[in-house]
Amino acid sequence: MPAYQLIPTCKDYIWGGQRLKTDFGIQSGLNPLSEAWVLSCHPDGPSVLADGPDKGMTLRAWLDKAGKEALGTACEAFEDFPMLIKLIDAKKDLSIQVHPSDAYALEHEGQYGKTEMWVVLDAEPGASLYYGFDREVSLEEFSSRVSDGTLTEVLRKVPVKPGDVFFIPSGTLHAIGAGLVIAEIQQNSNVTYRVFDYGRLGADGTEIAPEKLVEIYVQERALLTGETLSEDILLGHMQAANSITTFQFWHEYLHGSACGRVRGIYEKMGK
Repeated sequence: MPAYQLIPTCKDYIWGGQRLKTDFGIQSGLNPLSEAWVLSCHPDGPSVLADGPDKGMTLRAWLDKAGKEALGTACEAFEDFPMLIKLIDAKKDLSIQVHPSDAYALEHEGQYGKTEMWVVLDAEPGASLYYGFDREVSLEEFSSRVSDGTLTEVLRKVPVKPGDVFFIPSGTLHAIGAGLVIAEIQQNSNVTYRVFDYGRLGADGTEIAPEKLVEIYVQERALLTGETLSEDILLGHMQAANSITTFQFWHEYLHGSACGRVRGIYEKMGK
């Protein structure tokens, strides 16, 4: 089978720079140029064949035409193309964000969740990233710090250098810091919940609705502790968090929210 070159889809999120053009040869008229999706079958940014008889066809369309056998036997178990590879140029800090698990994302977003891996291609002196909490944090404290802008005080800040590799399981709070160029190898998903963005306007994900914040927190905690995820547990967490500013916005999110289970419990509280 011949090898094909691919043309990436590019993104111009507010935190990007120009290094993907100047240092990595990505051709794009975007300014800033934040991401290049160099291997993608995702509908939000498919790669396109750059040569061959099917030049101009998206990779997704080409695979539909060529059949699953074009990917080899390792991909036969997957209903969809399993990977997405990006180059990321972070001139500024990215938001503090989290990606849901497969179970949560399939139920609420209609696509897979997102576990990813970062390979640091370049790093300015003093560059760092955030990777999870640096200590145990309760839901109440977590929500309070999202509201008052002090969330980074309880996150693990990691200095990085070129060649470093990080594995980011779904449910892990994380953020790429300013001055980093990263190759991201991830699941074929575009579900990002932006938890805290330093007061900026402009999206590199979906602003997380508070009821999703609670359910993701409780589900991921249950995976770590073995605690049964019951309605009583959810209700207890939500009642404890109810006085925190972040959760004062729940009422306007609940109407039309996909998180019907949490919405129903919240309504039991008389809100």
